[in-house]
Amino acid sequence: MKARPPRCHWKLAVFVLLACLALPPACGEVLAARGEEFVRAVVLIKEGVRAPSESEVLLQRLDKEHTWTDWPVGAGRVTRRGKDLVRALWSSVGRAMRRDGIFPEEGCPGPGLIYMRVDAMARSLDTAEAVLEGVLPGCREGYWSVQPGSVDPLFHALRAGYCPLRPQEAASDIIRSLPEKSLDSFTDALSEELNSLDSLLAPLNKDLCERYSLPNCRVSEMATNVTVLPRGSGVFLSGGLGLAAGLADIFLMEAYQGSFSAAGRTPERQLLSHLWGLRTAARNPVHRSHVISSASASAMLKAMVDALFGRLPDERFRNAKFVVYVGHDLIMGQTAGLAGLHWQIPGIKAQNPTLPGCGLTFELWRRPDGSQYVVSRVLANDLDTLHTRELHETDGRLKPVKIMALDVMDDEGRLFAMDASAFETSMLTRVRRECVAPEPHELLLRYPESGDAGKAAGGKDADADSDESFSLPHETKQP
Repeated sequence: MKARPPRCHWKLAVFVLLACLALPPACGEVLAARGEEFVRAVVLIKEGVRAPSESEVLLQRLDKEHTWTDWPVGAGRVTRRGKDLVRALWSSVGRAMRRDGIFPEEGCPGPGLIYMRVDAMARSLDTAEAVLEGVLPGCREGYWSVQPGSVDPLFHALRAGYCPLRPQEAASDIIRSLPEKSLDSFTDALSEELNSLDSLLAPLNKDLCERYSLPNCRVSEMATNVTVLPRGSGVFLSGGLGLAAGLADIFLMEAYQGSFSAAGRTPERQLLSHLWGLRTAARNPVHRSHVISSASASAMLKAMVDALFGRLPDERFRNAKFVVYVGHDLIMGQTAGLAGLHWQIPGIKAQNPTLPGCGLTFELWRRPDGSQYVVSRVLANDLDTLHTRELHETDGRLKPVKIMALDVMDDEGRLFAMDASAFETSMLTRVRRECVAPEPHELLLRYPESGDAGKAAGGKDADADSDESFSLPHETKQP
């Protein structure tokens, strides 16, 4: 493997497009003076603030006394506020690209400068609409593609039938990935976070408590299990920690929507950090398991690497400067896990949280001598921005917002930067080729009319995706 570029050498370059988004154009002039040249960025973006996939009926069965938020959109759909937050985040990227000459200062880029591949789930389509409106306001035609149907193997390899999991192998690999190598010990270490969640809930359904012998009717009393779905089409932590993560996710979305449903409580920072701890604790073992991440995310990691080096299947976009994949939370976490990437958000104790609308980037840069290198960042709205009550000016325009360009570390805790050839070799070595579906013969290249995102390509949301939603404990299946 080639030596890593000196940290002082490449760090100035990455700040131009990402870390310096909020700074004056002089930041870009430093790069130009050094002769560094931006080649291409590829980013994987997760959905924005959305309504729960779980139905109101299921939630009320779980906690009959709690009055859950009445969401203004259908199950799993991104809210108007969620779209505004996504637009605000990615408009910063669009401004930086126009400032640095990557996109024209006025008008829409010509064909092939930007390409988006979007999962057909409604939440992803909602988010992609907002991303494009942020990066290229007013540019509506011919920038994104969707595979017809609701199960795109690029985003849902397991559900599409590629590399089905063996239940025992998958469960064992998750447990081996835990620091304590034990589900019970892992859950015990989260007692403070579980107590915070319990404080937000009324006692659980009496029948549920009696069935599982929960003396105080608290989520923290439930045992945690590993559940592998039929035909090896998915895996998740179920029982206590799985249920806690699902509930934490709902409370987090409520907080960012500005409609926190816990009576008498405000979503202060420590509470939110605890909720993020539960959410990521239930997902990280799945994302970081090699058995699972290599089966689920090999196709996405290969697609991102190919796009970074100009090998998109559609020849019309092989010179694109900005390539975007928009998918669900799991594919982002599992792709990062397969690539060995980690990040930390100030104010959130848990590692690798995926804030609404955030994106994991690979960026390709060229040095004056012609050699190239790759760096990675996670872009996300600042936590203060996520809680801002009003995102618009009096004239209706979005206010300028703070964004974070987070350092990405490798498995050894080093800041991630690699020579391009070493990066390509390292990432493609991690890919399981048998888990990569052939490219579809036809993709729909389109941009849906406003409000029509859920209809594009027969889009369907994840309330049918049991690998992304939580179940009541008596509904889980053991491997």
